[in-house]
Amino acid sequence: MNGFYFSDSGERNTIYIAVAFMRQLICFLLRDKSRRYKKFYDITFSFILNILIFLFLLSCKKTSTEANIPDYVVWGVMKSTGEAVEQYIYVDRVYSPDERAGEGLHGADVKIRFLNNEFILKEKMANDEEGNKYLIYADTFEVPADIKCTLKVNFPDSKSLLAVTEVPGAFNIIYPQNNDTINVPSNELLLWTKSKNAKFYVIYLKNPLDSFITLFSPDTFLDLFRREGLFNMEGEYTIYLFAENEDLYKWNLKRESNYKRDDITGVFAAYVERELKIYIKK
Repeated sequence: MNGFYFSDSGERNTIYIAVAFMRQLICFLLRDKSRRYKKFYDITFSFILNILIFLFLLSCKKTSTEANIPDYVVWGVMKSTGEAVEQYIYVDRVYSPDERAGEGLHGADVKIRFLNNEFILKEKMANDEEGNKYLIYADTFEVPADIKCTLKVNFPDSKSLLAVTEVPGAFNIIYPQNNDTINVPSNELLLWTKSKNAKFYVIYLKNPLDSFITLFSPDTFLDLFRREGLFNMEGEYTIYLFAENEDLYKWNLKRESNYKRDDITGVFAAYVERELKIYIKK
């Protein structure tokens, strides 16, 4: 499936969209103010906004047949960080524009498998700042690098989804090292080793005010420290470097689902993360 194929027999331009998926996931990403998860949610927020823009663009297009409307949306990205962190899968049905979005799909059986491990994800309600509740399927465990992960979802109506994604290989940041002091501008490059099966790299730079700047690299280096406008103040910065797999790359670039289904959309993907802190002097 190379996108969403929604329609109303070609008579109108309005489409059915996964309203609950987008709205609920954004609220969930914003709810957690802890230091560890706030970073991940802030990073993911811009990604979700791009999906919303994509859905709105689709509403302007003529569409095909009613049979192509997906029944479900399933979204999950496995995080390989070198430690146990919360992994979650979002599962919901697709809503029509005249329906009120629900809180998520209860009663699904969601499992993650890799190596000799199987994790049965449990229903968990997340609350946004307004007290609205949203459902995810979650558990806390470590995802190793350079493995294949399998997602199995059994829906309440007896439908099922089986998806596989490959976690990129481990890698290391060569320069700078953690807690280095760097005088900018500098011709030194941000350098890291290659991650096996990584399709591209995303660099998130957090400044002393906790604001993020996002950069991309197809290779294993970036001229980060000589770029204007990135280091406008002295202080402690954090670099988050993500090696993202092809499934995530295709979803980001084309909104191409790796499920190859017309009745279920979304993505199951993975990335490997490294991070370090540096001190900038001008």
